[in-house]
Amino acid sequence: MKVTLINHFPLSGSGSGTYTMNIAEYLLARGHKVSIIFPENEDVKPIKGMEAIEQYPVYFNNHGENALDFNFPCFTTHPRSIMTFGDLTESQLNNYMDAFRRELARNISEFKPDVIHGQHMWILSELAAECSIPTIVTIHGTDMMGCVKWPQLKYHADNAAGNCRAALAISHDNYNQAMELFPSLEGKLILLHNGFNENVFYPINDINRGEVLRSYGVDYSDNNKVVFFAGKEDYFVII
Repeated sequence: MKVTLINHFPLSGSGSGTYTMNIAEYLLARGHKVSIIFPENEDVKPIKGMEAIEQYPVYFNNHGENALDFNFPCFTTHPRSIMTFGDLTESQLNNYMDAFRRELARNISEFKPDVIHGQHMWILSELAAECSIPTIVTIHGTDMMGCVKWPQLKYHADNAAGNCRAALAISHDNYNQAMELFPSLEGKLILLHNGFNENVFYPINDINRGEVLRSYGVDYSDNNKVVFFAGKEDYFVII
């Protein structure tokens, strides 16, 4: 199968970027062909170990030929952009959509995907769902935040929800919020929790819990309650 992934952000620096890369890696491992459409403001190089992925970058910040003259927009911020969707002028939004429409058309003509998997129930998923290719969309949460934060843009998400073939919710809360915001997802929203990479996260036997925690500055004893959170590229510990 040929799968095109489309994301609102570059392939690193955001949770959905990591999600996209992990999906691409596992699809390749299962013998599928993969292409990715995404915004960029830096040079794009082959992905180490996944050189077979066909990349379709849309360039921003005047970086490269035919690049847009503003930075790629975010729901909050990104390590390489502080532009938000709410900051876009009408002209910039139209140029943004036109640039991705062209790249989608080029991808469909060249790569000929069997399915498109959009990240975020938002503008690019709306554009993907307009095409003749079956489109599924993963709802990550910040997209729903965007609907509340910028109600004037919510119609893009409504169009994506109405026209996609199916949608994925990554948690129970995510599922419930999505059904409230997008009634058109009735019957096609699927709860599918985020997975994890077993090569990175796995149990270790014969380890001294106290020694490990103390090495991170946690004053541990058998009576302590320790909560650990891991996400993206950082971690923090609450005692």
